[in-house]
Amino acid sequence: MCKYTVLVEDDVVTMKLLERRLTKEGFKLMTFLDPVKAKEWIDFNSKQVLVLITDIKMPKLNGMALLAALKEYKFPKMVLSAYGNIAFKGHEFELYDSFLQKPLVNTDQWRFFMNNILELSHGSKGG
Repeated sequence: MCKYTVLVEDDVVTMKLLERRLTKEGFKLMTFLDPVKAKEWIDFNSKQVLVLITDIKMPKLNGMALLAALKEYKFPKMVLSAYGNIAFKGHEFELYDSFLQKPLVNTDQWRFFMNNILELSHGSKGG
C-alpha cells in the first residue's frame, strides 16, 4: 500500500514550494489547500498517511483544530507556522510531534525540515 505525506497549507505559493521540494525528495504527496477536505480524505484513508504536515492559521478549520480532530490517528504530525510555537496553548503541544517555523528560506532550515520528516516517517505507526 502506498503511503502519503499529507500536506495542508492554505497559501498557494507556499504549497507549490513545499510540493516541488518534497516531490523532488521522493515523497508521495496528497496536498490540500482546504483543511476540511484534508480531514475528510484522512478519515477515509488514515492507513495511507505516512506523515501529516499542516499550517496553523487557515480559514474554515485552523491547524490546531485539524490536529485535535485527527488525534485518534497514530501517524506523525508536523506543524509549520509563521507565528512560532509560543502562540500555542500548553495542551496543544500534545497534538503534534514536530514544529518548524516558516518561512523555510535557507539550506539549513530545509535540511532540518527534511530530517524531521524522515525521522517522523521512519517512526510512523500508521493510522
